[in-house]
Amino acid sequence: SDLALWAAVGLVVAARRPLDPVHAGVLIWLAGFLIVIVAIAPGNHAQMLALTPVLFFLPIRGMQEVLSIARARGRDTARLAIVIIALSLLGSATWSMVTTIQWTSAEATYHAFNGDIRDAVVALDDLPNDNLMVYFATGENGRIVRYLAPDRPRRDFENPDTLPMPAAGPAYLIVPVSSGMPAPLRYYLGDETLVTTGSGPRNSESFAIWLIDERIREGLPYAVPGIFFEGGPTLIGFEVAPLIDSLPEPAIDVVLVYRVAPGGDPYTAILRLVEPAGEEEVAGTLVRPGPGHVVASQELILVRVILPFPDTPDMVADLHTAIRGSDGEYLRPYGANVIVYDDVFALLNAIGYIGPQP
Repeated sequence: SDLALWAAVGLVVAARRPLDPVHAGVLIWLAGFLIVIVAIAPGNHAQMLALTPVLFFLPIRGMQEVLSIARARGRDTARLAIVIIALSLLGSATWSMVTTIQWTSAEATYHAFNGDIRDAVVALDDLPNDNLMVYFATGENGRIVRYLAPDRPRRDFENPDTLPMPAAGPAYLIVPVSSGMPAPLRYYLGDETLVTTGSGPRNSESFAIWLIDERIREGLPYAVPGIFFEGGPTLIGFEVAPLIDSLPEPAIDVVLVYRVAPGGDPYTAILRLVEPAGEEEVAGTLVRPGPGHVVASQELILVRVILPFPDTPDMVADLHTAIRGSDGEYLRPYGANVIVYDDVFALLNAIGYIGPQP
């Protein structure tokens, strides 16, 4: 911009007269903070705020020097310099106003200031006063939701790879876009029970609200019989699909469905694929049951786990599952016809990989 040119002029003036006390202070300030910023926090634009006094001084010093030279050359030259400086300031002010308007209306700015969270909280306040529990996908913005949200029974959850819901009865589910809920979990929500959606800049979706009821629960991938984990959750279903993504190796996308009692400790849902030669791949997702003072009855929690597929000639492997408690110990699996490996892993199925190849 024009101010950058004036700042360059001001910097040249200061550099040509470094013994002037004001110029010396400006040059030391500029050089010192630039060295600190580059050495300690490169790429952190917030550190650039320390240069604000210098960035104000240099353009003014440049204008002052040009005007001083113009006055020495006569009244007409001085008038021309004043006009140029005035037009420059007017142009910079106009440019700043336009860019500010564009910036405030940009989608990136909307999400940077958690606009979807704010709008979702407003929508929460507008829900019917029917005393239904609200499930809120906060993502990394749990503190903001707790600060802004009204005092209503609410179960917040942060992990985008988990989706809790009541095991019986209705409840609302609010999912802001920034929560990052992946498509494999959102797939089970569908459109039939969608209550409303919010719009951000350029009509992009900012949040969605569903009514969780039997229509959603009936569409979950149940499996019989269930697998019980001693003192922990019960696995009541799962679904496997190839991961459609640009991974360097083939992988599967697994959604597990657990029935969980409220108030329990966090646990990690573990999956492993074991191919005939014994090679295995292991992955897990952290799951937090609903707090006992918020959730009164059992929940269903959908858990997503991405698992690389072992590179085998036939692309066939056994899928096992386990539960690791918060203390690092595994919970013993049991149940009708449950096949257990290594004392802690239960067999889910033998699967063959059908999907995109690297």
